[in-house]
Amino acid sequence: MRETFNFDKKDRELLRRINEVIDHGPATSEEQEAFNTSLHPHGIQNMVTTHEVRMAMAVINLLQRLNSIEGMNERLSALKTLHEEVLYSAQTPFKFNTARVLIQIMKDIVRSRGNEEEQLRLIHDFQKVAAGNPRIVRSFLTKYYLLEMPEEWNQKTMDDHVHDSNTMGRKNPTYLVMDARVKGIRRLSVVYYNYVDPHAVYELFEAARIMEISVRLGIKYKAKFDDRYVEILWTPRGFTDTKSVMDFLQKPDVVRLMAQGRKVELWARERVLETLATFNEKHARAIEKEYGLKLPKLSEEQFRAFIGTGQTSLVRLAEFTHKSILPALEARAEEIREALGAAAENEKADLNASLAKLDELTSAHLYQNYLRPSRNPEIKSLSLPQDDDRPELLNIDIASLLSMLKSVRANSRATLLTSRLSAVDVLELLWDTEGAISHLEVFNMKEWKLGSQENIQEINDLQHAINERNVIKLKRLISSMLALPEVQEHPQKKAVFTEILENIPLLLSFYRRQPLGSRFGTDSTTLLGSRFGMGLAVPETLPASAQKMIGKKSRFSPFSLPLKVPVKCVDVYSENEHSPGWIKWLKEKTGCSKLGRKHERVWEAGYAHAALTDKGNIITLGGETPADSNGFVHKQSEEKNGKKQGVAYTNTTLLNILKVSIGFVPAFFTFMMTQNWWVLAWFGALIWFSITGVRNIIQALIAAGGFRQGMRINWTQVVNWSRVSDSLMYTGMSVVLLEGFTRNILLGHWLGITVDKAPLLVFSIIALANGLYISSHNIFRGFPKTAVVGNLFRSVLAIPVAMVYNFVLAMIIPILTGGPAAAVLVPAAAIVSKFASDTVAGVIESVADRQNNYRLRTSDFKMGVKGLFDCFTKLELAFPKNDILSLLSNPSEFINMISMKSKAMEIQCIVISLDLMYIWYYQPCARYAFMSELRKMSAEERLVFVRFQQTLSQYQEVSRLFLDGMLGQRFSKALSFYLENYKDYLQAIEEIRVKADGGDIVQVSQKKEKLAEQGLKQQELA
Repeated sequence: MRETFNFDKKDRELLRRINEVIDHGPATSEEQEAFNTSLHPHGIQNMVTTHEVRMAMAVINLLQRLNSIEGMNERLSALKTLHEEVLYSAQTPFKFNTARVLIQIMKDIVRSRGNEEEQLRLIHDFQKVAAGNPRIVRSFLTKYYLLEMPEEWNQKTMDDHVHDSNTMGRKNPTYLVMDARVKGIRRLSVVYYNYVDPHAVYELFEAARIMEISVRLGIKYKAKFDDRYVEILWTPRGFTDTKSVMDFLQKPDVVRLMAQGRKVELWARERVLETLATFNEKHARAIEKEYGLKLPKLSEEQFRAFIGTGQTSLVRLAEFTHKSILPALEARAEEIREALGAAAENEKADLNASLAKLDELTSAHLYQNYLRPSRNPEIKSLSLPQDDDRPELLNIDIASLLSMLKSVRANSRATLLTSRLSAVDVLELLWDTEGAISHLEVFNMKEWKLGSQENIQEINDLQHAINERNVIKLKRLISSMLALPEVQEHPQKKAVFTEILENIPLLLSFYRRQPLGSRFGTDSTTLLGSRFGMGLAVPETLPASAQKMIGKKSRFSPFSLPLKVPVKCVDVYSENEHSPGWIKWLKEKTGCSKLGRKHERVWEAGYAHAALTDKGNIITLGGETPADSNGFVHKQSEEKNGKKQGVAYTNTTLLNILKVSIGFVPAFFTFMMTQNWWVLAWFGALIWFSITGVRNIIQALIAAGGFRQGMRINWTQVVNWSRVSDSLMYTGMSVVLLEGFTRNILLGHWLGITVDKAPLLVFSIIALANGLYISSHNIFRGFPKTAVVGNLFRSVLAIPVAMVYNFVLAMIIPILTGGPAAAVLVPAAAIVSKFASDTVAGVIESVADRQNNYRLRTSDFKMGVKGLFDCFTKLELAFPKNDILSLLSNPSEFINMISMKSKAMEIQCIVISLDLMYIWYYQPCARYAFMSELRKMSAEERLVFVRFQQTLSQYQEVSRLFLDGMLGQRFSKALSFYLENYKDYLQAIEEIRVKADGGDIVQVSQKKEKLAEQGLKQQELA
């Protein structure tokens, strides 16, 4: 019985298909990957699968191929599919935030395999969120600890210091970029140590291109400074695309630099392996003696497998050590718990202390007490310069290092990592490098958490004095530094600072053209103990709802950094190339220069002028992870599987019936109580509901483009029955207000006004009450402000419409009934007003819905056309001696030529055309959008568009793609659709082209006859 009332049949079917995909594992066929990459998310693949299943496949490819180099291309293909599917799943303009939530839900669906009930809840949630209702989406953003981002996607969000799995992170570049997009991050700097692997760089930049994130490559180097190392983050710049980055990495100077960096990593790896051996020989015995354990010997081979493609470091060794000894810890903890059960009261304190001590033996404890360099002084350390066999790159001073890096890439930036440095150190480094240091890392969340940035205020003051060219302040700062004991006690350092004091203009000249910039990041990594997730944001650039959430004490309370960045908002108005003529005329006559222009809001941030202050305007986007424990003392209670479903997961059909009933019952009894005429008493509620229901259905049909010849959309598919049910529920409740209170009590009993005496006043008051009611429930449902204001305006427009209806009925009713019109119109005043209101609503909302469908189809069309012209460009480059446009006029010859050169190109040509044809027939408003966008093209572009799709006339090649598994095994419906419709489709787009070019349709008819002559063989194949 419970299964009947909870979830939908569609939910269970989706669960079955998604779990089939999960159990099957990631796709392995390269040809299938090529198909999936080319297919449009709203194209022909929808005849055999759903976007939820395709998203599940994409997430599986991301989760099951986390860190293998071999899976890089599959991960990128999966990311592209996932990005397109979620971006095109949203059915409203609230698409970016909707897409972020959909990715999170789909990840949970895949991870919840084995818990069918949880998966069903998530699938049901997924389909609710995909509708794009702002209120629902915002509730799920809160659930997943995400802040709402502006749909203009113009927020200032960044992280200048993160890691992927190739260094100290856990996520491969693809997964890292995907999570950055989910968090709303627009700018990302990924840090590597000493060198970078070209495969990792390629994956990083391609993933960033797919997800539309600005990404920077940072390489961290150590350089000698006095008797220690300082760290520099080198960021080469000026790359236009992924290819330019890869070309840069292949240059001889870069190859030599990377080879030197690799030597440093290999040298450091040997030191870590020496520490592993020391742990086995010395520290393991001490732990066994102290904790009463029997520990396994750590294996070097298993440690290498544990690291994978990541960096070999002492932190990784601590994690591996903890993982290796955890079974022994758990066994010992179980022994202590058993002893506690049988122990006397005086023995329990000691046993509890032993259990608590065992609970604290985490990876952080292992690192601090056994693995860090100070605990193993016999092993060479990477922390301090020493005269040993370390690689040459570790023996170079900072000035020489930066000079070398500048020679490798002139267009680059060098960021000084200021952790554990004082303002004295920073000034001396700036002077020694003569302005080669372009940025300071003024804030690092990880280092700040560790207490390694106690001098950032003094460093920031120095930075401001330089950028503001404040000689007085700078002189005072240098003089105070010169007076410090650490400077006075070192003659060489004293001489340097005396020289700086005497040459302040020279110091300022280093940063005359470009100020000393700021960088700040989370350094999000596998930091032992507590840590913050990646991402920082400027709250002023976020929506009002997100800013309110930041100030509340809710489930997710972002941490505010003591850092203030000056920001300003710039409104940009650009000319709209396709503005209607009357807009241009009106702009000329009125002098309103902004009329008809595209409006874009741009936020500009002065990062170079970031200031440390008690009240900052930078917040974290990720939460804080608490310090680790083994969970032996305070074990978290597991979530119960049988948690209550609630009404949110009720079967949609039953829920819709419940909604309609909730609205109908009060409406029916209201009419029974207020009406004397039996018709309205018994059927008033039915008439009221019929007005709203029929209006919603007609509105949906008009929004979908109406009934056009050849369209394959069933009218039931374009009607959102949940939306109709919501509308009926709220309209039923309105009967109590409009009929029960407003017409009957307020107007009838209190004011004594009826429609036969003062129709304008009656309809105005009812319309006002209706407008306030509609606006209030619109606000409750999370509709945008424009919809709320629009419904108030709709009520005003309904007044004259109600007057017209009342006048017409006053003429008709006496003829039909033989009695006075007032006998019907007075008790039916609320119904007439309701009819007028729904008439206006039907017009306004159908236009709005049609515009939304037009926006979606235009987006589909542009995506398909972009792929079409990209493919056409590739063909032009692949066949430089051929005229591709002329070849396209002979599809048979064209297909034969490109199939010999590249099968992938042939597949792409046909797939793009099939998708456009499917959209033409099956997607609402597709034809209107196609015609509108084609008219905006040049004549040559239209010719390319039409001729390119003539490849569909090669039915044998197209059919072979279906048979080869382009859409899997259930391709019969799609193949039949293609064979039945491709000729009509090609003729239709040709007619549009000819009309747009001002040509003759007769020529098109003649071409149709030629195609008909070739139809016999195609019908036989069908």
